[in-house]
Amino acid sequence: MKYRSILLLVLVITLLSGCDKEISENERKSEVFVGETKNMIVNNYNVQLFGSYHEPEILNIDLDNNGIADIQFESVMQGSPQMGAIPVSFIRALHDNIGIIGYYTHDTLFINQTTIIYDDVFPVEVETTVIISCNMIDESDSTFIRSVLRMQSFEPLETIGINDSYLSKKFTIYNSGFGHGFFDEIGDTIFYFYESIAGTCYDYPRNKPIYLGVKHFDESKLGWVKFKTSGRYFFIYQSAIQK
Repeated sequence: MKYRSILLLVLVITLLSGCDKEISENERKSEVFVGETKNMIVNNYNVQLFGSYHEPEILNIDLDNNGIADIQFESVMQGSPQMGAIPVSFIRALHDNIGIIGYYTHDTLFINQTTIIYDDVFPVEVETTVIISCNMIDESDSTFIRSVLRMQSFEPLETIGINDSYLSKKFTIYNSGFGHGFFDEIGDTIFYFYESIAGTCYDYPRNKPIYLGVKHFDESKLGWVKFKTSGRYFFIYQSAIQK
């Protein structure tokens, strides 16, 4: 009986010490499911961001609770009296030791230009409008390619891996685009010019939880952040990173 009690005590001590054992880099899995929390450091936020005109709302996330912020969410309305309000949102890696899964790609933009001359008035008016859009307006539109950096989003239970493309960058999640105009009078003619320039052409899934994937480079730890977005709006739920 005494021998069995000693064995039971040894077993309990072994199990308890195992719970506190730090997981080595070799023991960590080389891929994780987004939303997975086993052997992860988990933080809950439930924070809404909806910045106003030149007054950003920001959330800094410390994934591993070491006192150093790793990921930043920002919502704000930029702009000026000439361009108007421009709703935008960003997600940033705050230092070089944290990467967010993303990739470089390109958008095809369409340029539509129209000119109308009003010669039955004095002075004569010439109105030129240029619209740079993500979508074709007319078959006569010209095109050009714009290089963009895009963050990859994930659905629940999709996997992120140690060899995915992690970038310590700032990602534009939403930009409404902007417009501006001016006029000039030359002789007996007034020239009006207006230009509208597209913002982001890619829409992340709206008003539903999605995930971003992260990696702590020095320790090869993988993690994720759960959030939802629509326009410049963010709601950040939770984050997790491997122990």
